[in-house]
Amino acid sequence: MEGIPETFPINHDDHHAKHIGRTVDGRQFFLTTPFVAAHGRELGGEYIALFTFDVNGKLLDATIDDLGSR
Repeated sequence: MEGIPETFPINHDDHHAKHIGRTVDGRQFFLTTPFVAAHGRELGGEYIALFTFDVNGKLLDATIDDLGSR
């Protein structure tokens, strides 16, 4: 698709991007705990997400587990 980048930078910060780095074999990873806030009758939810990238930054895999509502 035109206009969608194949890679993008993820800058480390102490809140949303605290767990980023490289594996022993050079792959890159980003581990985060996103959530969906409760709204009206919707309970919202918490998740844990692990994104892995090749050595050039291309997305290899995204694993997202649902931890339930807050």
